[in-house]
Amino acid sequence: MAADFGVFVTILTGLLLEAMPFLLAGSVASGFVEVFLKREHVEGFARRRLGHHVVFGVLLGMVIPVCECGVIPLARRLLGKGFPAAAAVSFILAAPAINPVTLASTATAFGIGKVFFLRILMTAATSWLVAIVVVRLHPALSREDELPGCVVSGRGVMDALRHAGGDFVEMAGYLVLGAAVAAAMQTVVAREMVLAIGQGPVSSVLAMQALAFVLSLCSTVDSFIALALAGTFKTGALVAFLVFGPMVDIKSTAMLLGTFRRRAVLLMVAACFGLSLLFGVLTNLLVP
Repeated sequence: MAADFGVFVTILTGLLLEAMPFLLAGSVASGFVEVFLKREHVEGFARRRLGHHVVFGVLLGMVIPVCECGVIPLARRLLGKGFPAAAAVSFILAAPAINPVTLASTATAFGIGKVFFLRILMTAATSWLVAIVVVRLHPALSREDELPGCVVSGRGVMDALRHAGGDFVEMAGYLVLGAAVAAAMQTVVAREMVLAIGQGPVSSVLAMQALAFVLSLCSTVDSFIALALAGTFKTGALVAFLVFGPMVDIKSTAMLLGTFRRRAVLLMVAACFGLSLLFGVLTNLLVP
């Protein structure tokens, strides 16, 4: 029992040490958005069509180097400034898996080949489709009464850092909760049990999705974990791991629940799971 608790503490500490710097970076970015981005800067874009919103969110995710821990506080501030919900959702889902830092690590692990390009294509397609579905079914998906408000009294760097501190403290609570659950599951559930069912075209994808959800890895390092499993799992399962995990894991789900309504988050998780499963199975069947 003591050994299990020691493993739990070790895993929890590792998850927090891995995630906290990125949460801090995202919080700092959110503070600067609050102070220096005016609502009128967003109004023109907000009037565009839904399709423009989701595409912009995906493209924004490809240029801003922020992982799943940092993207949520940044998106919360953008929503508070009137950023369209569809763009925020596609940005939250796309950025962790296809930002420049993550793509660089993917290229280092797998090279510029099928895994690299499939990660981009499957992430972009899943983010685009999920954002449309979620916003269509839940137009008021954000918890607007709890989103950070627009404060106009200050316009300096120190004011931005004060907002960043508030965001960091608020979102850190959700991060710690999610990391604790992830650490507990990793302590109780043997990884070998998940790997043992990962040989078929469907079961391999399900096993890697489960592993991605439980491990709650930072997206900047998940490619190297996938590389270690490349000899055991099919290509579709590896790509599903690299797509689903950055979008939805235990700790990011806890943080999403602090930003969006519960039913919207559940729909988001289910849609991400279903689409990444579909794309992963098709890849297993069609890609050598």
